Amino acid sequence: MRRRTNVSTKKSLTKKNIRWFFWGFFLLGFGWLVWQWNAFFAGHSHLVPQEGGVYTEDIVGEFNNTNPLSESLGEFDKSLQRLIYAGLVEYSPVTEQFEPALATFRITNNGEKYTLTLKDSARFSNGDPVTMDDVAFTFKEVIQSPGFLSPLLKERFEYVTINILSDRVVEFVLPVANVSFLQALTTPILQKKQFAGASLKEILDAQYRANRSPVGAGPFRLKNIVHKPDGTSRVFLQRNPYYFKATPYLKDIVFEVSTRAKLPAENKSTACINCSKVQSDEAVVEQRAYELPRYVGLFFNTEGEWGQYQAVRNALQFGVDRTVLLEGNEGWNITNSPFASWGIYDEWLFSGQLGRRSLIDGGFKWDKEKQTRFYKGKPVVIKMLVSTQPPVFSRFAQQIQRQWQKHLGVEVDLQILEPELFLNAVATRSYDVVLTGVDFSDIFNPTAVWHSQQSGKLNLANLTNDGVDSLVREYQLFGSKSDLGLLHEKLRKLGVVLPLFTPKYTWFVAKELKGVSRNFKKLPKHSDRFFGVESWYLNEKKDWDIPANKTKLGMFFEFLFGTNS
Repeated sequence: MRRRTNVSTKKSLTKKNIRWFFWGFFLLGFGWLVWQWNAFFAGHSHLVPQEGGVYTEDIVGEFNNTNPLSESLGEFDKSLQRLIYAGLVEYSPVTEQFEPALATFRITNNGEKYTLTLKDSARFSNGDPVTMDDVAFTFKEVIQSPGFLSPLLKERFEYVTINILSDRVVEFVLPVANVSFLQALTTPILQKKQFAGASLKEILDAQYRANRSPVGAGPFRLKNIVHKPDGTSRVFLQRNPYYFKATPYLKDIVFEVSTRAKLPAENKSTACINCSKVQSDEAVVEQRAYELPRYVGLFFNTEGEWGQYQAVRNALQFGVDRTVLLEGNEGWNITNSPFASWGIYDEWLFSGQLGRRSLIDGGFKWDKEKQTRFYKGKPVVIKMLVSTQPPVFSRFAQQIQRQWQKHLGVEVDLQILEPELFLNAVATRSYDVVLTGVDFSDIFNPTAVWHSQQSGKLNLANLTNDGVDSLVREYQLFGSKSDLGLLHEKLRKLGVVLPLFTPKYTWFVAKELKGVSRNFKKLPKHSDRFFGVESWYLNEKKDWDIPANKTKLGMFFEFLFGTNS
């Protein structure tokens, strides 16, 4: 009896051992397969962007209005609007071309007719489709309204006929051809129903409900604005799931807005512009230098007491040593053309000797006894204007004053005026020379300011010249770089402007932020740095890298057994 029990126990143990062996072998084999699968995935996968993450940026500025059609907008407002709104067309700083955005476009009649068709994917951040009612509201009811005040936008569309051809197609007919009109079509589109029943004044009012909670068709939408007691603000945006290109990878964007001239070095944000980042370690932060279509220059009044003389204008240009002006004044690059941002380059010679020769040949004689120059018995005193803001402008002007007196023997009456007085003096053209900055960010045609029609307005030289007008018209019609070069040469020969410097901008971006284009160095506006923001990402994940004619399982067996079918 006892013997039979022992035999039964041995059989039971043997079966139990077999089961343990089987399960152990199975687990070992399964573990090996998992290990092999992970190795297979590692060898047949690649990193791809993953949704999520918060982009933060420190920026100097202040919040004024979310409405992009408002007359009073600061740099931060434009950055915010670039993310919230979208236009029918957009400018790509990568291709340096205008590209379809909410609509496709076609140009006919030699540049006089622009026909645009709304895309099916064009939607506002609340999910509503962008309609022709919204397009008509933006351009016809607001911009072309008699009471609309924004001068640049008003001028762009003042004589444009807008025809709604269908519920998807709109036509803009220009009185004359203008290749720069595509830039006008980057104007952001407002949603009409958000402003139902509102007057024009209310539509543009920063406190109006639709501007406090804006609805646009851009890649992000405004979530909240928090104003702090110290005058700074935090602005929160969240991604727009209806964005016509693609839902952005970044979940949120947060702006830390400061009114201080320089941002603190200890900031921890993803990015900042022109901040004094001590932490700009190349291993962590990448510096992106870029330029805008802006420059500071000297403009010579062709109707001024002394600026009217070509010999004086030529001499004053020869008498400026720009390299000396930059000593102790960082943050500027020398520029050699009013059209440098459009690829026109040149060299300007500093030569006191040539400057004095120009004055002598023009009859402006040096009186040794009185230590000044005279013309027809009258002492020559150049009246020069400059604003107190920004302070660097007056420093430039004071140095130029000393250079002209030293190298040319010309007396200069330099008037450094508060901004309001400066603008009044410029408006009355009570100067021979004015030192000021020019910003073409919102001006479509950089040549237009030199047309005779702008004399007394944007034309600071009060220039009226048929040859210049002809070249301006040619550029408006064809947009040829060669015409721009000819205009540059004409302006230089007339001696009406001396470009000095263009400001340098640096965008500090954390290297953890990926997908940001590295191909652009010139931007029309600061806000254009957000071009392609829907492709930016902070997080990554691995995804399969399997050819279209293969399957994962089939390739896994090939991986296991070393076959290659």
